[in-house]
Amino acid sequence: MQLPISITTKTGNTCTLKIVDYDYVMTGATGTHKLFAHTTDDRRLWAHWSGFVQNNGGFKPVVKPMQAGSSLRVFRNQANREAIVCAVIGDRALIEYVMPTGCSALNFIPVNGNKNTQYRSISYNALPKKWARAMIEQTGETEWFYGKPMDNSYLSRSCPTPEHIANK
Repeated sequence: MQLPISITTKTGNTCTLKIVDYDYVMTGATGTHKLFAHTTDDRRLWAHWSGFVQNNGGFKPVVKPMQAGSSLRVFRNQANREAIVCAVIGDRALIEYVMPTGCSALNFIPVNGNKNTQYRSISYNALPKKWARAMIEQTGETEWFYGKPMDNSYLSRSCPTPEHIANK
């Protein structure tokens, strides 16, 4: 997203989004709204910006769709976890999140829906080929793929890479 952005709403108000120091700053007729840039991912920024513009005059920008490589936060194991979108096929997305112990996990989540309650876990070894291929095609690389599943004792060996799964 190219900043600064200025939008004139249906009622004639002007809303501006820009970076000032370490904050995303939104200004408009209803006041100012700030988000700390370091902890705000693209989806959160778009959600706040959409709401801010809506409150300033009735124009609602299109929300940025979920796409491979983007980051988000999910609530898993009693806390918020940083996650990355590995691939999107249809109305489902495959995400990977990392726990504080260093292990990671895969989940399928809805593209439009509640990512915190409507999810399904999947083992790294059970990842379907179509999803492994989609990860490679949609991002062009998989070096960001963490792949450290947990076994019954502690951390197990690394899981198969998407390239390995896609070429089985």
